[in-house]
Amino acid sequence: MNSAFPGIDADGGYAEYLKTNARSVVPLAPSLEPASVAALADAGLTAYHAVAKAARVLRPGDRAVVIGAGGLGTSGSRCCGPCRRSR
Repeated sequence: MNSAFPGIDADGGYAEYLKTNARSVVPLAPSLEPASVAALADAGLTAYHAVAKAARVLRPGDRAVVIGAGGLGTSGSRCCGPCRRSR
């Protein structure tokens, strides 16, 4: 399948089974239940991609502001930690 993201640029995102490429698959540890981490596929990746994009232009000593304390803001703050110490 040439689709990078099933359900976004190809049909089948809500199917019981789907054919996709390895880039679209995330391995889960045996101790994790898919339902307990499903929200990370949306909110977590949205925040991660925003932080990764900002990290390309930020330099040591720069500060980033995360606006909002909801799900995306909280996920964004957590993503900032591995990039550099967040405040």
